[in-house]
Amino acid sequence: MEEPTIASFNSWTTLFLVVSLFGLCLAGLLAAKTETRKNNWPIILLVTGFSLIMIQYVFIWTGYRLVYPYVYFFEAAWYLSFGPLLYTYLSRFYKKDFKIHIGHFLPAIIALCLSVVFYYPTTGFTNFEPLSGNPFLQLTRQIRFPWISNISLTIYFFMSVDFVRNFEKELAQKETNQLRQTWTNYILRFYGLFLIALISYYVLVPFPFFNSLWDYAISLCMSAGIYGLGFLVFKEREIFDGSLLAGIFLPDSEKPGLTEKTKKELFEKLRTHMEGEKPYLNSEIRLVHLADQLGFSSHLLSHIINDRTNRNFNQFINEYRLEEASRLLIQSQLPIKEICYGVGFNNKTTFYTAFKNQFGTTPVGYRKRQLADILN
Repeated sequence: MEEPTIASFNSWTTLFLVVSLFGLCLAGLLAAKTETRKNNWPIILLVTGFSLIMIQYVFIWTGYRLVYPYVYFFEAAWYLSFGPLLYTYLSRFYKKDFKIHIGHFLPAIIALCLSVVFYYPTTGFTNFEPLSGNPFLQLTRQIRFPWISNISLTIYFFMSVDFVRNFEKELAQKETNQLRQTWTNYILRFYGLFLIALISYYVLVPFPFFNSLWDYAISLCMSAGIYGLGFLVFKEREIFDGSLLAGIFLPDSEKPGLTEKTKKELFEKLRTHMEGEKPYLNSEIRLVHLADQLGFSSHLLSHIINDRTNRNFNQFINEYRLEEASRLLIQSQLPIKEICYGVGFNNKTTFYTAFKNQFGTTPVGYRKRQLADILN
């Protein structure tokens, strides 16, 4: 990328500065969503990194990199991390507790550490003369070689495609899994657009016909790939662990709802979790906590509970607590107060009221009646 001698902005560079700021805002909005931040952190980092790189490009195009040489955002480390971030994000669609090995990020960590060490002595990597004989600086320059990042990005793209394909073969043809596959295809397409645009720059730049307009057009495609991915994640809150709604590009008012088959599958997953893990025993359980355990959004979980049981979240949880309490009243000699708190209620009054509404009698009366029936 050739640096102009006079620092100035034109229409293109102004546009890319705005685009960069938009990316940082998008990453901030995704990070602010506490409900989905845990699931979306790889995309948040990916969009943040690309936005910072784009700002660095703007400073190069405008010539301000010569005026402010320390405006440098370690693009090599970011590019080396993009592939592992994509792989992490897609893998957790299929394995909720998937943890990528730190070794995947080792090249990015090494690039970052070396860049930090030589950042100041080289005046933001604009003057290499003072340390020209330093072997570690040579290593740093090799790591910053663009094709190292391009190869890494390409390898992880195909690793992600292979992972998705292999995992889909192991899954039953449930509708939720088909919806999940639809969303992963969108992710891979946007990332593929970014990758093709990036590689095309380094392929075309040696040719004489290549000029700044080509550079801008390619960067625009790269931006569309990254920000398109980030925007879809931000727009579609129910995209995680198979809970994708159909019609991803339609306005919310026009989106078709989940099919009966999908609702049945999601509710079965909820029911299995409730019976196996018994999260209702935690008196502090909230809708957002249970949704996170299942990999759903709070909105989707609330919808599934209401649709399948005609209950709200609190009523749904209390029914499980009351069933557990009724079992303990019969099978144990625990005091009523201990059972009340043990099944997740915060106070006796709420427990007694809910129990009487459910069974038509008090806990004491229920225990006596059930024991009497057993003796008879």
